[in-house]
Amino acid sequence: MWKNYILPKLGKVRVINLTFSEIDNLHRSISTEKPVRANRVLEVLRKALNLAIQWGWINENPAIGVSKNREEERERYLSHNELNKLSQALIHCKEKVSANAIRMLLFTGARKGEILSAEWNEFDLISGHWTKPSHHTKQKRTHRIPLSEPALELLRSIKAENLSNKYVFPGKVSDQPLTDIKKTWHFAREFATALLWQDETMA
Repeated sequence: MWKNYILPKLGKVRVINLTFSEIDNLHRSISTEKPVRANRVLEVLRKALNLAIQWGWINENPAIGVSKNREEERERYLSHNELNKLSQALIHCKEKVSANAIRMLLFTGARKGEILSAEWNEFDLISGHWTKPSHHTKQKRTHRIPLSEPALELLRSIKAENLSNKYVFPGKVSDQPLTDIKKTWHFAREFATALLWQDETMA
């Protein structure tokens, strides 16, 4: 973006002389054909100018106030290969409870809060169903869903090692559920990304 959009238009302008209008015009020119890319270019330029402030080159960021284009939210689903790499990454996570919670999210598509607060009395591992209590569901009503075989296998393996806790995914505080999976998710995501890059490098 720096090479293809920013430098051709603004490369000859001294940073201290750069104006809001010049940045706004750049954003508008890109927006005519690539509105989303225009927003990304603006973000890159704004970050660069924040660094210029830190380095003492300028006192204010002229990119502040440039209106971004509206973007439609996109649903992003993992490909089969991405899911495979994520599953491999979860094996290497140190926090096994968090890793299992992420696996359950993948197997069920449930909301994070529903997974982390899940209790064993909600699951029937024989019939293969999960009855979500009304106070945990978005619709505020009891919701019974069938469980896939991978989800059931995961739950059975957890149950075999977790006979004394009412929560499927117990936290570190006694008799409390797990509340955070951010660290494990960040590790798994980075690990899986590295595996994908490795595949591309070897291709």
